[in-house]
Amino acid sequence: MVLVVEDEWLVRAVIVDFLKANGCQVLEATTGEEAVSLIDGEDQQLDVLFTDIRLGGQLNGCDVAEIFRKHRPAMRVLGTQRTFPHKSSKPHQKTFSS
Repeated sequence: MVLVVEDEWLVRAVIVDFLKANGCQVLEATTGEEAVSLIDGEDQQLDVLFTDIRLGGQLNGCDVAEIFRKHRPAMRVLGTQRTFPHKSSKPHQKTFSS
């Protein structure tokens, strides 16, 4: 199962529709706090966390990923953000430890 964490409803809807059309089971959260509340309460196996890095609220996507990796070390994490880097900017990378 894929947990999609995205605060923009249209972006979330596109991602969820795409994943479902390709056979994935999907669970949705609109904030980092909502996503974290699902760690212990979800009966089904969460295999992938698909999160926006720049979430509104107290927890951003990196925070959510770190919390999930502590509780579910085998879970895969995909972080995304909508930016248009300047030509001179260097790529940004974040590595999550398990």
